[in-house]
Amino acid sequence: MKPIDKHYLRLQFWNKVYQKNATEFQTFFEDIMQEAFPDFQKIRPYGNQGDRGNDGYRPDKGMYYQAYSPQKPREKEADAAKKLKKVFETLKANWNQISNIKTFYFVFN
Repeated sequence: MKPIDKHYLRLQFWNKVYQKNATEFQTFFEDIMQEAFPDFQKIRPYGNQGDRGNDGYRPDKGMYYQAYSPQKPREKEADAAKKLKKVFETLKANWNQISNIKTFYFVFN
């Protein structure tokens, strides 16, 4: 693939990322992860308990992902930093015994 083609594809990808927020972004992220990693498992919220800090994971690798995408991401950067800490604590308390947490990714658009 020519460098100009790679650049064009990269721009298309970034454009899609910036057009999505909230649930749309999370679904986009999950679709990419499932395509890239067949062992990726999406986690759906369990009623009022939510997802317990885990939007998806790769159990054999101990890799966990939490996507955070507010309606207006640029206005919520400070909130994202606070949420990251809280989500990791929740994840560790609820998921570490299922598959040891080795890597945690906080995905913020």
